[in-house]
Amino acid sequence: MYEPLHQSMGIFQHLNGLIALFCLLSLINDEVFIDGREISRKDGKEVVIFHLIDNEKWGEVDGSYLQGSFPCRVQGVSKCEIVSSDSKTDFFNHLVQKHKTRMNLFTNSPITVSLYNIHTWAVISKSPHGPDKRSLPANLTMAESEESTLRFQRLFQKSFPLFDGYSTTFPYSTVPRTYFSGWNMSEFHPLKPISNLIHGAVFVASTCHRGDGNTKRMAFVKELMTLMRVDSLGKCMNTKNVPEGIKLEFGRNAKENLYLKQQAISNYMFYLAFENTNEPGYVTEKVFDGLLAGTVPIYLGSSEDCRKLIPSSKAAIFASDYNNEPKKLFDYLNYLMINLTAYEEHRVGWRKNFDPNQGSELLTKSWPCRICEWASQQKQMKR
Repeated sequence: MYEPLHQSMGIFQHLNGLIALFCLLSLINDEVFIDGREISRKDGKEVVIFHLIDNEKWGEVDGSYLQGSFPCRVQGVSKCEIVSSDSKTDFFNHLVQKHKTRMNLFTNSPITVSLYNIHTWAVISKSPHGPDKRSLPANLTMAESEESTLRFQRLFQKSFPLFDGYSTTFPYSTVPRTYFSGWNMSEFHPLKPISNLIHGAVFVASTCHRGDGNTKRMAFVKELMTLMRVDSLGKCMNTKNVPEGIKLEFGRNAKENLYLKQQAISNYMFYLAFENTNEPGYVTEKVFDGLLAGTVPIYLGSSEDCRKLIPSSKAAIFASDYNNEPKKLFDYLNYLMINLTAYEEHRVGWRKNFDPNQGSELLTKSWPCRICEWASQQKQMKR
């Protein structure tokens, strides 16, 4: 005999309650479901990355100075850790010693990755700069750089094939990366009243000997200077005695310098976020500096890749939309300086529905987690 309907419904409600409780406990225990299969922290292996890098020259500058454990919800990884060569000299031997110390603490063997910042390694190793597997043993080796592939093409071509993988801004690298590590709402500067903004643009560049690159950015800026106010706060084409007294200040470290730069450019309606190289995937911190500062970045570089990373297509203005011609770009900027409502659509519009957890995986999943995920997958393939 079937039970009365109301009794059956009561059973279903009870079951639904148990399911809900199970899901809650799963979240508390940091369990996830991938392809319908339950994955818990206990199911995966720990991945330890031993990162060789001159932090003072490369790590603090490009944002890859990382140390410690990173929360990663990826299949096959219970814990993701980076051990960095945080000394100021003798980087390799310092990392080798840290490797020995760290490995002695394990009872179960983790998956290990030796990660070489190729610019640091190229200075202290012999060409073609392959990994030293004897001194720094690991299950997998990887080379990394945030620099332009065009600029360092010869170094990359001869060294990268000697590693199990490589991580650069190039979209087809083993583990693609970006200069920007992800959105942190606490890093946004307060929006200044539009009436307080300088009706003009600001440019910041300090690498003058290679300043033009294949984007011809210096020539672009010079021509734009003849059409509108453009203040240059960096070493290149520096504007002396800005009327409002704005200048580029410097702090105690790279992080403070970045904050002070953003603070300076926040005084302008526009920020010329001009790359010195236009190549696939190469999007540096410049456009993000403008967004965090509360100005409107004008982007010159790989527009297609930049659009994939920013919160909205209107969050930046792209020189390529105006055939990379300063006069055509100026005509639109001049329109925005007169029509402030249209200008605010660029500066403020994207912030209304902004979700820092949405967007490209390059920004929503940390670089260490993506390396650990790759290492876990490679280890499984070799079984």
